Amino acid sequence: MRHKIMPLLVVVFLASGYGQALWPTFQYNNQRTGLSPFLGPLQPETSWTYTTGGDIWSSPAIGQHGTIYFGSEDGYLYALHADGSLKWRFTTSSGILSAPALDNRGRIYIGSKDSCVYCIEDSVTYPRLNWTFHANGMISAPILVGNDGTVYARTSLLYAIDPAGNQKWTYHTHLGSQGGPALSLDGNTVYIETCDPPPFEYAVAALNTNGSRKWLRNIGSAPFDFSLTSPTVGSDRTIYFPTFTAKTFFAINPDGTVKWSCNLPGEVMRCSAALGPGDTIYIGSTDHNLYAINPSGIIKWTYPTQAGISASPIIGSCGTIYFASGDKLYALNPDGTMKWEYAVEHTITSSPALANDKLLFGAGNKLYALKNVVAISDRIAYKPALSLKVSPNPFSAGTRICFTINTPGPVNLSIYDVFGRLIRVLTAENKESGQFQAYWNGTDNNGKHLGSGVYLCKLKTNSKETAKPITLL
Repeated sequence: MRHKIMPLLVVVFLASGYGQALWPTFQYNNQRTGLSPFLGPLQPETSWTYTTGGDIWSSPAIGQHGTIYFGSEDGYLYALHADGSLKWRFTTSSGILSAPALDNRGRIYIGSKDSCVYCIEDSVTYPRLNWTFHANGMISAPILVGNDGTVYARTSLLYAIDPAGNQKWTYHTHLGSQGGPALSLDGNTVYIETCDPPPFEYAVAALNTNGSRKWLRNIGSAPFDFSLTSPTVGSDRTIYFPTFTAKTFFAINPDGTVKWSCNLPGEVMRCSAALGPGDTIYIGSTDHNLYAINPSGIIKWTYPTQAGISASPIIGSCGTIYFASGDKLYALNPDGTMKWEYAVEHTITSSPALANDKLLFGAGNKLYALKNVVAISDRIAYKPALSLKVSPNPFSAGTRICFTINTPGPVNLSIYDVFGRLIRVLTAENKESGQFQAYWNGTDNNGKHLGSGVYLCKLKTNSKETAKPITLL
């Protein structure tokens, strides 16, 4: 049931499901890949911290103008300005473990241990409650907002809630879990971990958006193999999911057949997989290791840490892997070598979020924001080696891309999709230092018009790289 506070218009959603939110949901997108259009800090330093009245398990979401939304065990949903100052906070009746999700109108959806889903509108200086939906138990899994505006929330049931706060359908998973749903690339299939009878095997279920089941793939034995994670969907529509005690990582075809499985040395618990460029898979384990797995199922490398890994990793636009282990946040190069590590006071309890090259994560009762280190000499007269501006953004017919380089040499300006696949090469030639322009009309290298969504404009030279997300309407 739901309690309606005020009328809510049903809106038309973009094909991508979002407007210009910088980090709209857990693991960045509805496929839960963790692949960001932002680079992340090359060398980190603390930009600011914000202290709440309880531990922070809720992974942040970041709105269009940099507003940061996250929950705390103290029962509040917080909205912070980009500089870390408090914008407002909204109280629920219990602690918040769930990660919020934003729709393309900027509305915030959050689940609470009080068994409620809240739809909240950010009214600049205060939160405005649109509706409250009452579920059958604690909501600790991340919220997901579908392409059509349907809100998915999980207890032992998976709830589908329409944009006005009414229940559309439920699916019984027979398992209360911190693992939320993921969507197929076309938005027409919902994937969820489940323990369906008979005979109560641990499984991944594929559901139609009307709640009917398409298929069920058994992957382990209940209750021993519960990993309590969200599925991850690759650019080729493969669904990735781990088990716990069986120490097996599965790749499942879109029709429900097993594509491959690989044995992991360690157990996976509460750590969803992330997918880097080329669909390399990254997964953390309770055995203190991060594993990189080829799309064919072969382990590429293993990186050891000092503690178990239960927060999901994310990937920067250049392929840097960011993940937490114990009280440290790590940044690894795609070949498994360390770029940097950063220690904080308490165990890091939330998966990170990345926007505008700022990393955000919860540790204990503090939300941390890390930024890139800028040397004192650079601050005196800072002149960036590369700059990139896109206008208009979002666009529909075409957009102009202005870029500056300070060192002559080879320059590549290209468009990529959110999975890191090359879409269009705009410039690939030697240039002198100076200012230049390019134009993109929303087509790929074959002249085909692309669908609505978020794309990445990336500028590279021999030694530098920068990127900006572009939204095509």
